[in-house]
Order: sequence, then C-alpha cells, then structure tokens
Amino acid sequence: MQFAIDVGVGGWGLLVVGAFVIGVVAQWIGIAEGDDDWFPVMAGAFVGGAIGSEWVAPLATLEPVWDGIALVPAAIGGALAGAIAALIILVTHGQTHSEGGGHA
Repeated sequence: MQFAIDVGVGGWGLLVVGAFVIGVVAQWIGIAEGDDDWFPVMAGAFVGGAIGSEWVAPLATLEPVWDGIALVPAAIGGALAGAIAALIILVTHGQTHSEGGGHA
C-alpha cells in the first residue's frame, strides 16, 4: 500500500477554501461560539477533507475529481472532521454565551 498525495496547487487551494467555509458556517450558526473558535473547525475540516479525498482508498477515485481532489469524499470528510472539531470545542469551552448573567 502506497501513501501518495497527488494533488495540484488548485486542489490544495480548494481544500483551504472549503475548510474556511466550513469554519465560517460553524461560527455563523453558533457551533463555534468564541471569536476564534472557527479556526480549529477549519483545521479539522482541512485534515478531514484531505484524508477523505486521498487516503480512503475506495473513495479516492470517486467522480468528480478536480486537480487531484475527489470532491464528494473531501466534502464528506471535511464536514465530519469539522463537526468533530466543533464538538470538541463545545465540550472543552462549554456554552460561553448562555452562561454568566447575559443581557436583561
């Protein structure tokens, strides 16, 4: 079994943009509540997208493929890993906005 990554510059850029979108959406819908909680979600989505596209062997050639990125497995892997990162943030940080006095 060979571990090789055959992704072009455009593919890496697409992974970064997709991960950024997942991180911003997590911030927007309130899963990542802190000002910088979107970044770990983005990092998780990036890693999950790369793993989903490149290292899950049966899915690595699933169409459509663009610049070396299998789009559907990358999206699924990114969403799952981003959700796991958001869950870890929620568990470790707690619910910061609903606690502690709030507004009247």
